[in-house]
Amino acid sequence: MVDKNRIKIFLGAYVNVTQAQCLNCRALALHLDREKFVVGARTVYSGDLDDAPITKLPNTKLFKVRYPAKIWARIQFIRGLLWCDIAY
Repeated sequence: MVDKNRIKIFLGAYVNVTQAQCLNCRALALHLDREKFVVGARTVYSGDLDDAPITKLPNTKLFKVRYPAKIWARIQFIRGLLWCDIAY
């Protein structure tokens, strides 16, 4: 159950891909204070980084992009925007 006092942050980039924006969102997902924030992030099925460190953290919600990625990337992005309080 999510505490109502925590702010929900959606990180729009993929946290398991090695690109500049994706690595920035990965660092934010790993280092944000979990007592103040609930972090939501997208992962892609063919990512080249392991997303296990992020899945083991408390108060983390992953929006998984499946195949075909053109469709699911947009669906999961919209779901993340509707879920969050702050989008990055």
